[in-house]
Order: sequence, then structure tokens, then C-alpha cells
Amino acid sequence: MSVFLVPISLASFFWLVTAVGQAERILVINAADGGGEALQQETFKIDTVQNVTTLSLIQHDGTIIHHATDFLASKQTFHLKILPIDDLGQTEAQELCFVLPLEENQHVSAEVLGTIRQINPSAIRHAEENRPLETFSMDSLASTEELSRAAPHIQKICGGSQTFASFPASNISPPGFSVQPVLLPQCNETASSPKPCLCSLPVCIVWYPCGLRYCTNDAQTTDGGQPVPFKCGIKACRKCRVFVYRVESNLLCLWSFL
Repeated sequence: MSVFLVPISLASFFWLVTAVGQAERILVINAADGGGEALQQETFKIDTVQNVTTLSLIQHDGTIIHHATDFLASKQTFHLKILPIDDLGQTEAQELCFVLPLEENQHVSAEVLGTIRQINPSAIRHAEENRPLETFSMDSLASTEELSRAAPHIQKICGGSQTFASFPASNISPPGFSVQPVLLPQCNETASSPKPCLCSLPVCIVWYPCGLRYCTNDAQTTDGGQPVPFKCGIKACRKCRVFVYRVESNLLCLWSFL
């Protein structure tokens, strides 16, 4: 394997690496949320052949999150395993999948992320930018089999989980989807009796590569004498999303009462 190192600013503590003959990589990040008091470990599985990156993490409440970004299919998938609350008599975990279009210019592709190496793997990483909160109405109950025809990673991540999808209003839902009624009350408004309602589930990624960083070198200039910019690292962001979806009982959305 041939490896070429390109140093970047000391503030980032990353190397850009060109590796030949390595199709899949693992990148582990120690990420800090907010003021740095809350820490969590994030593991990126980078498949440069399929151009898919899968981020895995465990939230402080025990929820397990897998977030896959498929750059070939232009889709992103969130798989959540929400642990039962013993004090409330729950015995089974909930497993949910949410499929969204992949935003343009908001993520670093697997091909590029596969060239990243950390100088100090034990360092605590902080996001440089806090992206705006977004709310998604997950109004289509999806077939993972149908979705996987366009994005094979979905079947692997979602499996038999209940899967919801959200698509732009201008698009028609593909076969295998059923549109869910949205004229339901919010779950926190139905405390008196268990009944179908709309559950709002917040999901935050405290550190993820959201863009490239460019540097200049006075030794490399244009004909006009201006420094030539070159890729020298990544920019990290924090992003929270709220998924709104139908549940058959408010007992499946207990966090909305907290």
C-alpha cells in the first residue's frame, strides 16, 4: 500500500492520506458536545468502493444510532435502537429507520473521508459549526426491500425495522410506500389515553465531517501572484434533526412527556 501524507493546520490534528489498495477504513472520533463536558465516541466505517459512510454511536441515554450516507444513491439513513425503560414496565427495545434525501454539499464523501488520518487519535474533537435544527415529517411507511433496490445499504442497516421515509413534495413516493395520515395530535397531547399520535424524536450528531478545508502555500502561486488553494483537511459540524412519525400509542413515545 502506498501512503502519501499532506500536513494541515495544527489546530485540526489530521492528515490527508492517499491510500492505495484499501477499500474500507475505520475512523474513531472522541467527540465533545457543547462546552465539552459530555463526551461520546463515534465510529465511522468508510466504504470507498460503494461510496458509503456509516457513523455509529451510543447516546448518553443508551440509544444506539447508525447513520449511513450513500453518495451514489443520494440518500441517508438513520437506524435507531431505543432501549426499554424498565421502571415503566417496558421489556423490548424499539428499532426505527428513517430515510431522507442526502443534502448537497453538507457531507464529506466516503472517497475523501477515506483519506483522513488522525495525528492524535485520543484527542477530543469539537465541531466548528452548529448547523440549524431541521424537522422532518416522516409521512411514508416504506418497504426496505424496495428502497434497497436504489440504495443497497438500507436493507443492511434497517433489516426488519419499521422504516419511514421523507421525500421532497415534488416527488411521488415510489412503489412499496404507503402515505401515513398526518392529521393526528402530538403524543404529548394524548396523555389521558393510549391512542395513535405523532411522535417527535430528536436525534443529534455532535461531530461529523461537513466540508473540506482549504489552505494556501506561498510557494505555489498563480500567474498573477495569488496563492493557490489546496485541500488540506476537513471541517466538522454539529447537526440536530427531529423526526415526526406516527405511532399507534403514546406509550411508544414516552420521551415526549419528559
